Amino acid sequence: TFFPLFDKGNGRCIVTEEIQAIKEDFSNGYGDMTLNTIISYTNTTEYAMNNWPTIKLNITPENSGTTAINGEEGVTTKRAPADYQIPIAATPATGYHFVNWTGTDYESTDATTTITISGGKGVVTEFTANFAINIYNINVTAGEGGNASASAATAEHGSEVTLTAEANDG
Repeated sequence: TFFPLFDKGNGRCIVTEEIQAIKEDFSNGYGDMTLNTIISYTNTTEYAMNNWPTIKLNITPENSGTTAINGEEGVTTKRAPADYQIPIAATPATGYHFVNWTGTDYESTDATTTITISGGKGVVTEFTANFAINIYNINVTAGEGGNASASAATAEHGSEVTLTAEANDG
């Protein structure tokens, strides 16, 4: 939280360099901002951090995909007011597919869904995006004049399978 300093001699607010830098950062993305707007924003942010429940997204297995909260890719933790409905999304990595979302008393097979955050200060609600590796069926056939085989009938994405082709005599 950022608070301005006051000059006791004349009652004027002294804007610190830190406040000015924040004002410039916000002005670039949000138009003209006054010091009061910055203080109001930081007070609101502090209130949210201290009183709103937290949503946390997990991914299993590790590195099998990504998640998004409210359209923000890669965000895994966010605070929101109680009873707020917020969209979450799961995107599988190459070679994986989405299975489901799970949480306390919650399950959904929709990769993009909307959840309701409940609770208050200190409450963390966790949801897990469950992914599974793709498994492929291996089918090998040979035409006239030979045989063909595979070292496995199925294979996980990224694994190796040996294919063998043998010609008949002659």
